[in-house]
Amino acid sequence: MKERLIAVVAGLVLPVAVFGSETQVAASGGPVVIGVSMPGGGSPVHDALRHEAEQAAVTLGVQTAVEDCKWDFGRQSVSIRNFVTQRVQGILIDNIFTTATDPYIEEAANAGIPVVTVNETKPNTDKFLVHVGGDHVEVGREAAQFIIKKLGNTGSVIEFEGWGGWPSTVGRKAGFEEVIKKSNVKLLVSQSANWSRETARYLMEGLIKEYSFDAIFAANDDMILGAIEAMSAAKIDPSTKVTVGVDATPDGLQYVREGKLSATFDLLPSKQVVPALQYLVGYIKKKTLPPQKVILVKPELVTKESLPGG
Repeated sequence: MKERLIAVVAGLVLPVAVFGSETQVAASGGPVVIGVSMPGGGSPVHDALRHEAEQAAVTLGVQTAVEDCKWDFGRQSVSIRNFVTQRVQGILIDNIFTTATDPYIEEAANAGIPVVTVNETKPNTDKFLVHVGGDHVEVGREAAQFIIKKLGNTGSVIEFEGWGGWPSTVGRKAGFEEVIKKSNVKLLVSQSANWSRETARYLMEGLIKEYSFDAIFAANDDMILGAIEAMSAAKIDPSTKVTVGVDATPDGLQYVREGKLSATFDLLPSKQVVPALQYLVGYIKKKTLPPQKVILVKPELVTKESLPGG
C-alpha cells in the first residue's frame, strides 16, 4: 500500500516553461535544497508525508530543510517566508489552510522559487507549480458506497466528523452525505469528535443509549477506533456493525485484521509527496512542468480480505 513511486526525473517527458518572475537554477555541482514546511507532527498521515519526502529527496539527490510548525499556522507562514529569505531552490508545503500559505506562496513565486503543495488543500492562488493531494470528497463518497452495499441499501448510520472548518473534514463530510442522502440508508446523526479517539469514545457512549444503528463512518481512524471501543464496552460486538475509518493507521489496520473494523481508506501519502517532489526537482533542473496543475490521488479501500494473508 505504501509503495514507493520513485522514478528517474530525467525520464519525465513534460513541456518546458518558466515559473515566476525569475528562475532559480541549482548551482553547477552544488546541492539543490528544498524547504519542506510541515504544519505539525504526531499524526500518522503528516508524519508519513514527511518521511516520504525525506526518503524521496535522498533518491532524487537533493537536500531537504524541514520546518515542523508544531500546529501553529502562523509559524507555518513564517517558515515559508524564511525559506524565501534563505533562497532555497524550491519549497514543498503540506498545505491545510490557504490563508496561512497563499501570500507566501506568491512571495516565493515572485522571487523565482517554485512551490508544490500536498495533502489537504490546493492554494487559492495560481502561483504554485503543482498540487498533489488526497481526494477527500471521493473518500467520503466511497465510504458511503461501501456502507450502502454492506447494508443492502437499508438501515442507519452514524457519522463522526473531524475539526470544524478543516478542508479534509469538509470534503469527507460532503462526499459521504452526498451519496448517503441519495440512498435508503438513514443518516441518524453527524457529530464532530475533533479527530480524537477519546472524544469519539465519549460521544459514542451517549449515542449508543440514544440510537439503534447499523453502521458508523468516521473521518479518521482514531475516531472510529474510539467508537468501536465504546461499543465493546457496552457489550456490542463491533463485527455485527459496518464500521469505516480513514487513514489506514497502524492501529486501524490491526483492527481490520482482527475483524473489529470493517474497512479503512488509505490516502497513500507516498503517491502524493513523491510525485510532487519529482515534479519540483524536475522543474528546478530542467524547467519542465507537471502534466496538470492539480492532481488528486484516488483513495485505496482496505479490508481484511485485501490485507496480506486476509
